Amino acid sequence: MKKILIALPLLIVIVVAIFTFIQINNTTNYQEAISLMLDEDEKVTSIEIDWRVNNEDEGYVRKSATITDENAINRILEEPSEMKLKRKSKLLPGTEYNLFLTTNKGNKGIVFGDGNAQIGDEFYKITGDNLLKEVIENEDLEWKEK
Repeated sequence: MKKILIALPLLIVIVVAIFTFIQINNTTNYQEAISLMLDEDEKVTSIEIDWRVNNEDEGYVRKSATITDENAINRILEEPSEMKLKRKSKLLPGTEYNLFLTTNKGNKGIVFGDGNAQIGDEFYKITGDNLLKEVIENEDLEWKEK
């Protein structure tokens, strides 16, 4: 009986430690996710944003904007750097925004909406404020309906 009383708290501590370790390893931020998607020497030359918005009068409307200004590109890639993400397996986001990044090495993509995101080939749950959406909404973009 004494062995069980000693082993039970030890087992609980081990389980809590494993759970905490898994949780810590599943969390990241936007900056880390971007660095996984882009090589160090990769430069983004343009971003095309495809935005699906639900308009009460017209239903779903698709709008797009293209960004070639280096400062605006850097704001989208850098300002949301502390946006908290949790790694998920194959969790497809409800698509609100598609970002098509053109780089000197090819094309990359970011898809997000409904609190989920796909950045490159990785899937995430946005666990805090969606700072990327805030940056996009604060940009002075020329939206065109598709």
